[in-house]
This record gives sequence, structure tokens and C-alpha cells, in this order.
Amino acid sequence: MTGLAPQPSAPQSGAPNLSPPARPALAPEPATRNATPLDAPAIAALTRAAWAAGAPADSSGHLETPQYVLQDLERGLALLIEAEGQLVAALRVLVTPHVWTLKRLAVHPERRNRGLGAFLMRSALSQARARGVMDAQLAVRADQPGLAAYYRRLGFTVTPELRYSDANCANTPPVVMRCVLGDGR
Repeated sequence: MTGLAPQPSAPQSGAPNLSPPARPALAPEPATRNATPLDAPAIAALTRAAWAAGAPADSSGHLETPQYVLQDLERGLALLIEAEGQLVAALRVLVTPHVWTLKRLAVHPERRNRGLGAFLMRSALSQARARGVMDAQLAVRADQPGLAAYYRRLGFTVTPELRYSDANCANTPPVVMRCVLGDGR
């Protein structure tokens, strides 16, 4: 017959090959580590680079400093992902016994769309659950609906009754989102 692609030959034994096609190997999960105060300059630089790649010009992330990062580390923790000796993703978390506030998720612009941000978010939520934390919260600028949709895919819901206490008074108040981690028992 003409017009048909040649069929692969059967294995030497004469039996047809019924095994499924080989799947590409999955990339290993990135390794995370907790930040130390020595990481503050690199976290600040990563945040500024991430914000420069698309955050609104009046977002405070453009003004990130090591001192601001250190203040956050005193009130919580930061999860980091490094690749080839460079910081490529960071997530800061303000910690209280019952609520973790997730803030400043930053992924280097050249490393975006590889799941690093989602991996850090899931890691933080897993750690929070393991510590008995009831809720995780975050705030998203009202002018970034795509970012709110991203967090919805990670299990967060818009919670209009919550207000963000650190909002930039020059902007529209952000949308506060919540992920319930425990049932209160």
C-alpha cells in the first residue's frame, strides 16, 4: 500500500512488542532549604529581579532591601531553591502558631514556568500542616487577577472578610486569600 508510514519491525523473537513507549524521566524535585540571615542580600536581589520582570511599577517589591528581608526572617522563615550555586526561588512566611502568612514568592525570571514557585508553596503548606497550623493566608494586588488565579490553583480562596494589615495605602487594598489547613480539632 502506498502512503503509509513504514511500521516498526517486531522484536527478534517474533512476538509483538506490547510494552508502552518509554516515558521521559521526571525531573527530580528541587531541594529546598531554610534561609539564614546571611541569605538576606541574595533574597532581596532575587525579589527585585523577579519584580522587574513584570510587577506593577508601584509595587514595594521593587524596593526590596536586605534589611526588610531580615525583618521578615525575624518574624518567620524563608524557603529557598538554589541551582548551580545561585538562588533561583524564594518564599517568605510570617509565622504564628495558627496562621502562616505567605509573602514575597519570587522566582528568577529565567527559571519561571518550571513549577518552582508552586513547589515552594506546597512545601510551605506541608510544613504548616505538620506544625498544626490552621490557616495559610496571602495577599494579591487587586490589579493582578492572573496571580490570584495561580493561587486558586494551589488551593487558596478569596476571603473578603479578611483585611491585609501591611497594604500600601497608595494602592487599592489587595485581595486576601486563604487556604484552610486544619479542621480545628
